[in-house]
Amino acid sequence: MAVQSPPDQADLAALPFAAQSFTKICFSEVVEHLADPRPVLTELHRILRPGGRMAVTTWPNVSNLSWALKYRLGQGPVEDFAPQTPRRLRGLLEAAGFRVRRERLTNFYAALPNTRWEFDGCGQSNLVARLGERFLTRRPWGAFFAASINLLCDRR
Repeated sequence: MAVQSPPDQADLAALPFAAQSFTKICFSEVVEHLADPRPVLTELHRILRPGGRMAVTTWPNVSNLSWALKYRLGQGPVEDFAPQTPRRLRGLLEAAGFRVRRERLTNFYAALPNTRWEFDGCGQSNLVARLGERFLTRRPWGAFFAASINLLCDRR
């Protein structure tokens, strides 16, 4: 009997995999593009084995002061239907049945809308960028300066 390969495309809310098929899932830079991420997260929970791990990343973190201002001024990316905050993303994952094991905020980012001034610590390797990444993406002010949210979850 031949092994059938999965399709090239699938509905994220109805994946063509048996329940508990995967031990690891990488869900990177997707959640912000979904109008309603809840059914997709529920589906990912369905296909992850108990004890399995899922890495979730999203950009932008709209708790970041610069991104929050951009969205309020209508300058955020139009394809971002559901930009997240760390608290909201954690809540969505927990509601879908995941346990969040670790949260990390990364990529120092500061910009002034309607100007050309932008500082993206992710794309720069100077001393200011390294210091911003090291200190301004940590608690307590990390949510206000970190542009990316990175969570490691498992299935309860």
